[in-house]
Amino acid sequence: GSASAFVVYEGALASTTGAISSTNVLNTGDATAFLTTSGAEGFVHITGIVNSGTGTPTISIQGLKVTSGTLTVKIGSKLNYRVQ
Repeated sequence: GSASAFVVYEGALASTTGAISSTNVLNTGDATAFLTTSGAEGFVHITGIVNSGTGTPTISIQGLKVTSGTLTVKIGSKLNYRVQ
């Protein structure tokens, strides 16, 4: 079959608000921008199901920045997956 995904994002938008968003579009950033305050620190939890299709797939996550600044993935962050 062909590759597909359903992913749910939950986390901080700014210091006092949060959001939950989902997408089923591959290779496209989610419409919700998390941690939008300059210099903000927070947590975004991403869960989902990926159907890798055929062949030898690569599964990865890419963080996108909306404006200037730095996107940092902290030491100890993890990408866990389970093959079924």
